[in-house]
Amino acid sequence: MTQDEAFRADRGQRPGARQDPRLDWWRDAKFGMFIHWGLYAIPAGTWKGEQIPGIGEWIM
Repeated sequence: MTQDEAFRADRGQRPGARQDPRLDWWRDAKFGMFIHWGLYAIPAGTWKGEQIPGIGEWIM
């Protein structure tokens, strides 16, 4: 496998996925947001009583 093949955007997609008309709305939207919240979010960056700045999302 060449480096060019390894970093192709369509790698791992099913054949014809790029032309699937059901995904036209997704390609046209140009914006997406993923919000994931759970019980682990309640401490809000606090670990063992100490506020951890900048990497609170890694505390689980």
